[in-house]
Amino acid sequence: MLPKQHRITKKQDYDRLFQKGRAIPSPICMIRWMHNELHVPRMGIIVSNKVSKKATIRNKIKRQYRAIIGKKIDTLPFVDFIIVAKNKVVNTPYPEIEADCLRLLKKIDETFYHSSHQALSKDPVA
Repeated sequence: MLPKQHRITKKQDYDRLFQKGRAIPSPICMIRWMHNELHVPRMGIIVSNKVSKKATIRNKIKRQYRAIIGKKIDTLPFVDFIIVAKNKVVNTPYPEIEADCLRLLKKIDETFYHSSHQALSKDPVA
């Protein structure tokens, strides 16, 4: 289980991510993310009833994503992100879910550091 400091728990945080966050789609999930000022990465997972009517399957998917993120949480930039599972995730084997999730997290990492580097490299005196 992820420590509480690494979890998004409030509805207003989820709403903020859906309204203002950047989206990175894939065939089995979508990640919405944005910078935070908390100096700690935070995550949330959404697996709706549309993915599966069975709670056991939805919970299994959430456990799989938590396990993947738990391994990488210390290397992630200071962002809030939510993983929104799509229907295809139900029939996808764990190694493919892991590879897809890690690829999306790498995109967040690259985008985060690229935008941070651009902000720092702009010369205010032109």
